[in-house]
Amino acid sequence: MHPTINHAAQRGMTVIESLGALAIAALLLLGLTRMVDAALDDAEGQQAALQQQQVSEAAKRYLTANYAALTAGTAGGAVATVTVAQLQAGQFLPAGFAATNTYRQGWCVLVRQPAPGRLDALVASHGGRAIPDRDLAAVALLAGQGGGYISAAAPDTARGASWQLATTDYRNVACGGVTVLTGAAGDGGHLVTGLFYDGPGQLSADFLYRAAVPGRPELNQMSVPLHMLAQAVENDAGDPRCTAAANTGKIAVDAGGRVLSCQAGVWRRQGSGYWKDPVAAYADLPATDNNVGDVRLVSGLQRAFAWDGAAWQALAADQDGNLLVPGTLTAGMVKLTQTVTVNTACADNGALARDADGQALSCQSGLWRSARGVRLTNRVYAGGWNLDASMGARSLLIDLAALPGTRPLYLTGYSTCHATGPDRAQVSVDMQDANGVSLAYAGGCLSQLDNSNGTGVQNLGDIGVQKIPENISKLYLLMEPGAAPDDYITFSLFIYSE
Repeated sequence: MHPTINHAAQRGMTVIESLGALAIAALLLLGLTRMVDAALDDAEGQQAALQQQQVSEAAKRYLTANYAALTAGTAGGAVATVTVAQLQAGQFLPAGFAATNTYRQGWCVLVRQPAPGRLDALVASHGGRAIPDRDLAAVALLAGQGGGYISAAAPDTARGASWQLATTDYRNVACGGVTVLTGAAGDGGHLVTGLFYDGPGQLSADFLYRAAVPGRPELNQMSVPLHMLAQAVENDAGDPRCTAAANTGKIAVDAGGRVLSCQAGVWRRQGSGYWKDPVAAYADLPATDNNVGDVRLVSGLQRAFAWDGAAWQALAADQDGNLLVPGTLTAGMVKLTQTVTVNTACADNGALARDADGQALSCQSGLWRSARGVRLTNRVYAGGWNLDASMGARSLLIDLAALPGTRPLYLTGYSTCHATGPDRAQVSVDMQDANGVSLAYAGGCLSQLDNSNGTGVQNLGDIGVQKIPENISKLYLLMEPGAAPDDYITFSLFIYSE
């Protein structure tokens, strides 16, 4: 009888199964690690490409701003260098911009002048950790226009997507104390951007520059007509493309192709557009499609006319209705329409007007005066004196400001002087200013014995009508009748206003 064998139920994993699971997990982990490493490499390359693009754009602006200095510094085949610090100092890069990329490579802009007035530049990274050849092209592709690289397989040549360049002319140049390119193996694994006139990134690409480029005026010139497609409506003050202050200076065209510019929130014709084409005759002035302020020359009359909104008005006066003629004005007849009152104040000496009766008046010394003879009808002062020797001498001061009537004033009079002795008999009228200084002698008489027979001498003195100057404030009268018993004077004085 054979013994009975009891087979228990098998449970759990066998050793072989466990080893298989571990192998699969290891393979998965290895693949995941490679994926993570690749993703990190891609991110590192993307950041390096982004920085390369930023440095290249800054270099373009630097070359434009410093064109004159760079052309002078690269004459004769010399190579100029521009560091990141210089780009930061010129505010072409922000102050906090990293000096190296994710591979710890620094940057330098190498500039040469292959032909007079033409600048070629190579933006090159240097130092740091070399980028593997398998990643170089992908990084350079992300660096934008002109982006390229120097591979370990060809360390003497810079390559881009559509260009390549031997680095010979850029080698052995110190940049910030470091030699950037040597042509040796150490140049491989680095990034470059070409800023060439005949390749990607060229500075003189066929577009219009907004700012001036020293020595390159053609970059701001159009060689074909500029075709404006944006349409606007003249005098439209509600167009949002023009209403904002920042829009001033924008250019558009109207439906008829006439150029409009945005001026103070309103679309206006170019140069305000108010001077229009001339016409041959007055009848040719258009009655429609006019704007207030439009001006046209009638060539047959050689006269300009302005549209006031209803009709064409001759341009013959300024905004105040005044006509300024610097030279001589010749006219068949002048019609004065401004009515003023004689002897009232006026502002402009030499101005002409008329009174209510049509008499021409002119502004003289600040008052409206008649241009013809003076009519004395208003006596404002009268005085008469008869003095002999016993009465003695007399003097009198007449204050003209106290006299009534309008100005100016006029005086006239007559006098008689008779002397029989050695002492003279005299009458005098002196004109004085406000300070009592005698400025003029109006008239009078003087008598003095000229022989010894004692008969005496008599002199008559008439004072003709004369205008009292406006700077005369007082009249000083002096009357001396002499000393002999038969000596005397007589004197009469009259003052008139107009």
